[in-house]
Amino acid sequence: INCVILPLRLALPRAGNVEVNESQYAIHLESFSHLNDLLSNRGQLTSLIIIFMAECLLCGGSSMRDEALQTGVIHSLVNLIRKVLIRGARLGAFEMNDDENHSNSRQNRATTSRKAARHNIIKSNQPRENFDYDQDHHSSCPPTIPLAISTAMVI
Repeated sequence: INCVILPLRLALPRAGNVEVNESQYAIHLESFSHLNDLLSNRGQLTSLIIIFMAECLLCGGSSMRDEALQTGVIHSLVNLIRKVLIRGARLGAFEMNDDENHSNSRQNRATTSRKAARHNIIKSNQPRENFDYDQDHHSSCPPTIPLAISTAMVI
């Protein structure tokens, strides 16, 4: 059951401040691809992971529910989704409707600056993002949650 949340974990940068070798840098760059996969199509893949986890718990019987409670996989799932949404918002990975983009010029400027920030992080070969997803309590709540993800959480 812990393998279900692996794509969410792979979409986040690894812990630590220094990239020690080339493989860690490659994993960091690959995390952008995982993040994009999870949040493209308005978070459809993330919502499917949530629904799959719920179905496993419903159909798996009491042993599956006990394992989920003992391992803390539900807490991990929710925490990883929160971190993925925050990272996606910071890097501008959310897709916006064209109507929203044209109706609000302030939102256009914010979207443009997020895209530029994401491009600069990738292009400048910075080993680390300047953001700690565990320690920055001022930004601990994602600014937006795609409809597919919120619907999957409710179901």
